[in-house]
Amino acid sequence: MAAVADPVVLDSRARLIAAARELLWRNSYATVSVDDLCRRAAVNKGSFYHHFPSKAELATVTFDAMWAELRTLFDSIFSAQVPPLERFASYGALNERFQREKQQEYDCVVGCPFTNLASEVCTQDQALRELMVIKHTRMCAYFATAIRDGQADGSIPAGDPMVLAQQIQAFVTGVATQARIVNDLTPYVGFASAIRRLLGVT
Repeated sequence: MAAVADPVVLDSRARLIAAARELLWRNSYATVSVDDLCRRAAVNKGSFYHHFPSKAELATVTFDAMWAELRTLFDSIFSAQVPPLERFASYGALNERFQREKQQEYDCVVGCPFTNLASEVCTQDQALRELMVIKHTRMCAYFATAIRDGQADGSIPAGDPMVLAQQIQAFVTGVATQARIVNDLTPYVGFASAIRRLLGVT
């Protein structure tokens, strides 16, 4: 018979993941220390290292969980049952709404946490870098599939779907980064319309 996990142990792990989600949204990976995470989660360092061998491991688990949640949402937005241009419209609206909600929650523009982390650790931590690459690749796949479907039904002009997908991903990344740098959501004005222009749709 399997042993029943101690709920207090599970709670301390969950609190550390919640703390990582909040602090890594607000700040850079480099400036958030293990001490910061422990204080925010109300756990001691012994509990931290019981669950995670390092800050990088906690970040990996945290961002993996965040991506799993987002995948469920994106699977719905980019469902084959949804007309291609509606998929992009919903995605654009989601981005704008998400950024405004996070700005209200944290009193600053947070940008994309995956992009923020990737720009910091891409040459330092292989596991985190690979997770960021998976997210990037998967988003391009959502875009490319929608573009192919749009080209098939005539709603999107001809062009290399993967090239267009990568251009859209670069645009999305750039807008999120610029908005975070200036701490202003003005770069998101006309966000969905700009994606349509990249697709060649007027």
